Amino acid sequence: MKPFCLIPTLLAAATLAACSTPTPPAPAPAPAVVPAPAPAPVPPAPVVAPPPAPAPVAQDPLSAVRQAQERLNQLGYAAGTPDGLVGPKTRAALRRFQQEKGLKVTGVLDSATADKLNAR
Repeated sequence: MKPFCLIPTLLAAATLAACSTPTPPAPAPAPAVVPAPAPAPVPPAPVVAPPPAPAPVAQDPLSAVRQAQERLNQLGYAAGTPDGLVGPKTRAALRRFQQEKGLKVTGVLDSATADKLNAR
């Protein structure tokens, strides 16, 4: 082939290339929309129980008997010396008091008897 014959072919190819409209680049894909994470649920406030009420202080048994003896003596039941010990005089005084107040007669200082003794 003659070198001069190639020139018109090359010129024609170059002209075609220059005149043709270039293919536009493909549009970039739209970014995927990722939803924002839902806010974490707020836990409810902890329930705080009120502190327990203090337990009633149990009265010393000797003190309770001593108080009962004093009260029985004030009321005229002759319980003897208020020493906190339940002896024969205290038991007899408790029985008389229980009988007169309509309580169960036991000669023992129970809560019902103590309540009646302390009632004014």
